[in-house]
Amino acid sequence: MAVEAEPGMGDRKRWTVDLSVVDPTWANWEAPVILRRGTLRQEIIENPAEALAFLHHCWPSIRTVQAEEAIRLCSQVLRRRVPTESARLAFVAAVAEAKILQ
Repeated sequence: MAVEAEPGMGDRKRWTVDLSVVDPTWANWEAPVILRRGTLRQEIIENPAEALAFLHHCWPSIRTVQAEEAIRLCSQVLRRRVPTESARLAFVAAVAEAKILQ
């Protein structure tokens, strides 16, 4: 972790975190979620960070209550506020509802 002074901030400091030292697999699910993308393509989602990226950038339809709940729980896992598997269950429910679960 490093401390930097920002211009115009006076004595206040801004904390920055070197994300290269963070282990991105700390919240991996026990079993990945396999999605069907089209007729020949599948995607494997292994953790809440990947699920969030999919929900934000690749979601195939209008966001439902299930999808919003998956977004909320995946975000909470990354903040270490809820168990990892609760986010997995919500994500599975959302992709099953969207009919893209393998």
